[in-house]
Formats: sequence, structure tokens, C-alpha cells
Amino acid sequence: MVAAAGAMMLPVSGSAAAQGGCPPASNTTAASKISAAEQESILRLHNQARAELTVPPTLTPLTWDSSLANGAQGWADIIGPSKHSECHGGAQTSGQGENIADFGTVEAGVQFWYKEKANYRYPTPVAGGASYLHYTQMVWRDTRRIGCGKAPSAKYWPTNIALVCRYAPAGNIFGRAPY
Repeated sequence: MVAAAGAMMLPVSGSAAAQGGCPPASNTTAASKISAAEQESILRLHNQARAELTVPPTLTPLTWDSSLANGAQGWADIIGPSKHSECHGGAQTSGQGENIADFGTVEAGVQFWYKEKANYRYPTPVAGGASYLHYTQMVWRDTRRIGCGKAPSAKYWPTNIALVCRYAPAGNIFGRAPY
């Protein structure tokens, strides 16, 4: 089970966090391991989700931010090998949002977040613990930049990756609609 805190989702009861198993938040950075093709896919999927919304004004397309990507990579390098891919880092303290997925490919992780659209009804304000918070971060009106990192994660399957994407400015401000 997860609950939202600030602009990101944090694990709660029954999870690694509740058992004290999450690594401590870190400001560690590393060069992003996201390939140019994966970067293009991440931007394309996010910007398609943003472009399909019909609530004016049109959402600004996201752009890639290497600094966000390097921060996301630093966290992916910590949680992937630790098998704690549900644990969020300290992105919220720096005004960043964060989405995390544990899948076989980068694209599968982003598509998983997008599928949460089915759980969101506009103009419902964002609420903690909601099952759409990855999606609403993707389409948050004020968010302009994204950067992602990945690391091997054998938590669910030996060939999976932990995908961490960071967003600026952060979305998922409780009590506000995303767009």
C-alpha cells in the first residue's frame, strides 16, 4: 500500500518503509543510464498523455532535464539492487516530483503510469493514497521538465529495472486538480 506525501508516493503499512527497510533518502547523483531511444520514448509517452487532454489551455510539452535525470539515476542505483523499488527518495524536499516503476522495460513502466488515467476523474482534486498519482504527475499542468534513471532490480523478475523519473516543478499538490 502507498500513500502520497508532498508531491510523491511513499510506502506505508506492510511495506518496506513500515518495516524500516527503505534505504535512507539520498542526494546522490550519477550519469543517467537512460539511452537516447529510451529518453525519446519517455518524452513521447508523457507528451502524448499531456496532448490528449482537452481542458484549455493546452499543456506545455515536457523537456528533458539532465540534472533531474542524474538525480533519478542516483536513487535508481540505490533502490534497484536493494530490492526496495517501492521506496521514494528525497526529491520532494527540492521541489521535485517522483515516479518509480519496476518493470522489464522503461516503456512498460511509463505505460503502467499512464494506465492509471482510468482511475482519475477530472476535475477531482488530487488526494493522498489515490490510485492515479503516477498519472497525475505525468500530466500536472505546472510541470515542465523530466529526467529519469534506471538500474537493475531483481525484486519481481531477474531482468527487471527500477525506473525513477523526477519532475520539476513537482505535481500532485493535494487539494488541486492536475490541469
